[in-house]
Amino acid sequence: MRIKAWSLLGLLTLLLVAVAFSAASAGASVSHLQFPPTPPPPRTDRGAPNLGPIGAPAIHPTRDPSTNGGAAFTAADVEQFIQTNGYAGGPTVSGKPPTILKILFVTSKEAGILLNGQDVGLPDDALVCYVLLNGPFYETAIPPYVPNRTPPPTPLTYQTGYEVFDALTGNLLMYSA
Repeated sequence: MRIKAWSLLGLLTLLLVAVAFSAASAGASVSHLQFPPTPPPPRTDRGAPNLGPIGAPAIHPTRDPSTNGGAAFTAADVEQFIQTNGYAGGPTVSGKPPTILKILFVTSKEAGILLNGQDVGLPDDALVCYVLLNGPFYETAIPPYVPNRTPPPTPLTYQTGYEVFDALTGNLLMYSA
């Protein structure tokens, strides 16, 4: 019975040595534990921690928000952006840049009211830039055309559109016609 117990103990020891050797040869250290990396510090912008700022890059900040009423760009920067890039929803019917009717720096909550209750996606007190544009604009979502089954679609047009930018980052948050 003693020989069997010693043989079993020897077999277990040999097995543990083999597992440790294979782990060490695979680049792992048996005596050193791997801890997850230290999490990054909290972000100071409005983005999700691992996703970056909210919205699509658009207007490049040109001002210090602390000296410009909380906005990192001006109405003139918005005008220049619209003249250069047009409306995010697509070109106007004429192909020319849209006419800017209003540029308002308001809170996210106030922009939501201007948008008939839509959520802008930022905290209520966050500063945003609401831009009202005059087109007319083509509707970009045209129903599919099936030859010999449906009549060709008639493009719809909308007279006005809007864009909402994050006043801190300049990112485009939403647009619609």
